[in-house]
Amino acid sequence: MISNSSSTITSSATTPQFRRLMPPPPTNIAASNAAVEENRDFDPITILAVAVYNMAIIALYQRLAFPANEIEQPHGPFYHTIQRCLDASDEITMVVRNVNDADLENMSPHLIFPLFVAARFFIVHARITGVEVPKNIDLIMYSLRVCGQRWNLARRLGKVLRAALVERQVTMIQFSSLPPQFFDLQYSHLDIDKVLEVWAESQDINNSAAGLVGW
Repeated sequence: MISNSSSTITSSATTPQFRRLMPPPPTNIAASNAAVEENRDFDPITILAVAVYNMAIIALYQRLAFPANEIEQPHGPFYHTIQRCLDASDEITMVVRNVNDADLENMSPHLIFPLFVAARFFIVHARITGVEVPKNIDLIMYSLRVCGQRWNLARRLGKVLRAALVERQVTMIQFSSLPPQFFDLQYSHLDIDKVLEVWAESQDINNSAAGLVGW
């Protein structure tokens, strides 16, 4: 009797009707595991710590990179400080490269200033030395735009950086509508924050006035 019952169960389990009720096997196990692993690797505290650490390096070295009395000799004895700031800017770019948009939008607002400091050094370095702005600044701009969906500070600083990049593309002359403090690395990001806030507000007022005139 036991043998017959076992045989009956085995036979019914192999019928086509039973197989149709079975759940389909996973088709992309590797992709699923990769997504789980990526989410597991996301650590906002580590990302923020790395970004702030590299921002501190830039803030420490940028005053030595292009001192006012040696601005015509950026590749002289100050090459190490310039390269150190560029490396730190690259590190800030890399740390946000693998963060998805949802996590980036919900990150601490303390990530915004490191992104701005890195982008600012890229732009000022290119302006003084006459080289091209690195392509990875696009990732910084995108990250600020994502953060700007939640934080007004990111929107404001992103506006400043976009203006600097547009002016860089349109003309190579040393003229800018931005406050001169933006291009002077003797000033830290905190030193110029209020000046940039006033500039951004004035741009909003001018845009609003232009819209009213057009209307």
